Amino acid sequence: MPMLLDTLPTLPFPLGPAEQAAIDRCLHQVVADSRRNEAVDGFGRCADYAILGAKVLTQLLGHPYSPVAGGQIIDCGADEHIVIFPGREARRGINHLSQLIQYHCWIKSARGTREEIVDFTARHDALSARAFGKTFQGDPGRTYQWGWREDYDLPIPPALQNHPAARGRSGWLWEDSACTRLLRDYARENAAMYEELCARVLGMLTLELVAPKPQAKPSAPLMVMASAPRPTALPFARKAVARAFETSELTSSSVL
Repeated sequence: MPMLLDTLPTLPFPLGPAEQAAIDRCLHQVVADSRRNEAVDGFGRCADYAILGAKVLTQLLGHPYSPVAGGQIIDCGADEHIVIFPGREARRGINHLSQLIQYHCWIKSARGTREEIVDFTARHDALSARAFGKTFQGDPGRTYQWGWREDYDLPIPPALQNHPAARGRSGWLWEDSACTRLLRDYARENAAMYEELCARVLGMLTLELVAPKPQAKPSAPLMVMASAPRPTALPFARKAVARAFETSELTSSSVL
């Protein structure tokens, strides 16, 4: 697909909703396909979304994006929240990302005095809630979040004021230097794989955003015998498509 990739221009900032949705859709498909034997629809692979997403955005926008890791608070709706962050004991003595549990990854980029935040894992909030024994009543159609650091500068919910991971925090998303170091070490160890996956995403985006859409061929005129009555309607049939979804046992120790 090199010829198509050569036609992919640098996109202007800020991206519109259509471009954001296309990036999210293509990125998710590549992550889910590449991890189909390890995860359900990409759940638990926030490191892949962050590392690969940062590479794709850097290429598309000609501006540096970086994967980071730490903790977050997820709003499950109806005043229910969950906290994702490894405790101090869980982080002590860890020297590889695979040994870490209950962390979160996202993407950041400096834009003047502001920090842009991109998270392609909002699609998994309901599964995260289920893993923690919560019922998710948020927006089931939200698949990603694209905004600014200040969007996360929210007061800690009262029920979490004494939570060990949330105590003393001033927002719902915080970076941890040790977690980020492990994430970036993991990205370097798997650089070749992420380069290949990035090429796949960019190839898909080229087809969606750049490649000309095939023009529908005009239908041939309906030939009607002079003695025959002209049909007033054409019959259409709809086929029902059944999809089977695999289920898996989720635990609160899943990497988010």
